[in-house]
Amino acid sequence: MDFDKLKENVKQLMKEKGLSQAKLAEEIGMSQPNFNKCLSLKNDSRSFTLEQVCNLADYFEVTVDELLDRPRSKKDPSVIDTCQFMAALISSNQIIRFEHTVLETIIPEPDPYAEDWHKESEKEVTYDAFYFPNYMRIPDYIDEDDPRYEEVRCDIMYGGNDMPQNITINNFLHRFIDTYIRFDSGIIKEEEFSLLEDAFFQILIKEQKNKAQLSKSATPVKEESNDSNENH
Repeated sequence: MDFDKLKENVKQLMKEKGLSQAKLAEEIGMSQPNFNKCLSLKNDSRSFTLEQVCNLADYFEVTVDELLDRPRSKKDPSVIDTCQFMAALISSNQIIRFEHTVLETIIPEPDPYAEDWHKESEKEVTYDAFYFPNYMRIPDYIDEDDPRYEEVRCDIMYGGNDMPQNITINNFLHRFIDTYIRFDSGIIKEEEFSLLEDAFFQILIKEQKNKAQLSKSATPVKEESNDSNENH
């Protein structure tokens, strides 16, 4: 880990959010003196543990790689990573499932002992497909007799049904997919694609940070009653 870069980034995030060491230390379960020692650029004998780094990333809503200024990994996600990711999206009702049927061409494995092993065939295959809805709706599996039905309906009626998080995701995916198609078609080179990809993520990160700051500044501050003024 590049602890110097980590400390610099934590200090910058604290400055942007107006956080004190005592407040942030409390949020991630550390004492203020220990936090101060870990954050000191002159202190090489003490630094954040991996668990504390993860807590910092969670608190600031960034990745550990972003805290450390490490380039994002380009390796393909594992089967387990993909399944866990999709399970989390489905369980949170952030994506909607629908069936999508495709006419697939079936090419059998080579079998020199079979006369027609090289013969291709076509077959309709139905897949689970998903999308990020821009607008919330009551899931099809929740009918009117379900106790959750009225709760969800009230949330939609009184809070609106637009889903800003999904709108942001869809806007990002639209830009990224359009750029990837141009790269895959040979219209743009790999270096240009990588630069555009990084730029899209940096824009996304900046937008999310700005939204978080606006949300925090919009939170009403509870005014303390002044009993002395009321008595006068």
